[in-house]
Amino acid sequence: ARVPITHLREALHEQTAELGPMRSQERGIALVFALTVAAWIALGRQIDLATIAILSAVSLFVFPLVKWEDTEEYVNWGILLMYGGAIALGTAFSGSGAAGWMAGHFLGWTSGHPLLLLASLSLLAAILTEGMSSAAVVALLLPLGLGMLGGTGIGGPAVAIAVALAAGLVYIFPTGAPAVALVLTSKRLTIRDMVLTGLPMSILSWILMLLAMRFYWPKIGLLP
Repeated sequence: ARVPITHLREALHEQTAELGPMRSQERGIALVFALTVAAWIALGRQIDLATIAILSAVSLFVFPLVKWEDTEEYVNWGILLMYGGAIALGTAFSGSGAAGWMAGHFLGWTSGHPLLLLASLSLLAAILTEGMSSAAVVALLLPLGLGMLGGTGIGGPAVAIAVALAAGLVYIFPTGAPAVALVLTSKRLTIRDMVLTGLPMSILSWILMLLAMRFYWPKIGLLP
């Protein structure tokens, strides 16, 4: 039996009539989409498909065919792009050797001083974690700290705990922790607000860590 589609046709015609003729903005988006598909077919072997898609998406804002507010109606792309940029920056910072070079020079003068070494490691971890993920900071600093234990009298657990705790002291920039990013998405606070409140919190937390290292860690055997 044939299914009647008269009402469906009428509904489609009504909705099409409501849309009206294509505007210049809609024609531009259709052109970008067609060029994207053509580039995927013609240049897919030479250029990564994701690169073509990103360039096409950027072109929508360059011309401008789309408003940023429209894109964030259902998905918070700002947070995704921010985290993607932070991961790329952290990878480049670590992979290029810049982070290792900076850490090596920063920690070089602490050789032979247990508390000074842990204080410097924790301070460096707290600084780096504002622009890199906590896991990347720990993966970078932990081997450096463990390699400098000779002659200090402290063990690996003390270094691991100092780096791990300091890498969690993220109160300022959204690239450091998802919780900070979620707070900023409320649009009730700005980066300036986060700096004014987060910087004192970071300093206070680091000082409390130093006090714990100096007076409590020796009692539980983490420091001599």
